[in-house]
Amino acid sequence: MCVKQFSKEEMAALSKSPYVLRISEKSISFTRDFLKEYRELRLNGMKKREALAKFDLDIDVIGYSRMRGIDYRVMRNARLETDSLFAEAGRSIAELMLQMQNRLTNIQQRYEVYQRLLEIRESGSGGRKILTDKDYYQAIWEAVHKSNNVLQVENLCEILKVSYSGYRLWVVAGVQAQSNNEDVKSIDIIKQEINPIAI
Repeated sequence: MCVKQFSKEEMAALSKSPYVLRISEKSISFTRDFLKEYRELRLNGMKKREALAKFDLDIDVIGYSRMRGIDYRVMRNARLETDSLFAEAGRSIAELMLQMQNRLTNIQQRYEVYQRLLEIRESGSGGRKILTDKDYYQAIWEAVHKSNNVLQVENLCEILKVSYSGYRLWVVAGVQAQSNNEDVKSIDIIKQEINPIAI
């Protein structure tokens, strides 16, 4: 396929258009406004030549094969956008709302973990305390033991950049210390403390 090259006169004339972004002897680039408006005209059934005339662009100057390629890309992108909208609409509104609610809950609970860490840091003597891994483990433990928790221990450890195995050891040490004080603590309860149920 031979693409028409622009003469200097054609380049000068086309560069005056507010819809032409760049032009060289071999190529032409259009603004986003042009592409958006051109797409709308074509989606409304207007032919390529008529659509170009709306922008004071001559298809004979631009070249039919070049314009066919531009038209193909613009219309393909319009179809892809439409297909993705239909695919998204195929899911029920209730499913989308539930997914969004879960995301919001997750973000809210992460925010609460950061807020708790800030409280721990500010509670130090002399203003600010340097947070230790134990402080992070405490904040994670408090978060995952809330009744409405949706966070997973592994994810929180990854987000806060602390060791998951270190968290588990911290929980076991805390449970054993509590067990020594009470003299009674079953192994089932220890396992439950190590692996709290988290969705």
